[in-house]
Amino acid sequence: MGLFKGMKDMKDAVAGAPGMIDQAQQMQANAAAYQANMGMAGGVPQQIDPNDPILAPINGIDLMRYAQLSKAIGHYQLKSQEQIDAYMQSGGHSPEDWQAAYDGWNERFKANMSLSSLYAQYFGSVTFA
Repeated sequence: MGLFKGMKDMKDAVAGAPGMIDQAQQMQANAAAYQANMGMAGGVPQQIDPNDPILAPINGIDLMRYAQLSKAIGHYQLKSQEQIDAYMQSGGHSPEDWQAAYDGWNERFKANMSLSSLYAQYFGSVTFA
């Protein structure tokens, strides 16, 4: 009886294979769509075209400058809004421009993993004397 049960189980598995293949293909398509939405291919962030509008400065603060200013806040231990505002003004940026850049860049990061990776590279390259 074990031989016949084994054959029946194999027949059931073969009959269910097309459904499992369809399900696997759908999961693969979903993963590809997610990666495309996040600006990735194969799990690796893609390069961003320097002319891509996602790199456009926000209130005069481009991505590299945003990374510099962000790192400076931590480096100089600027804890209060007044300290941050004074630092921004000393660097030629109004508090309003900084806030717009802060909000805008963080919103862009949520939509594009490649942009977040580029920011991380810039942030890591910032040094202080």
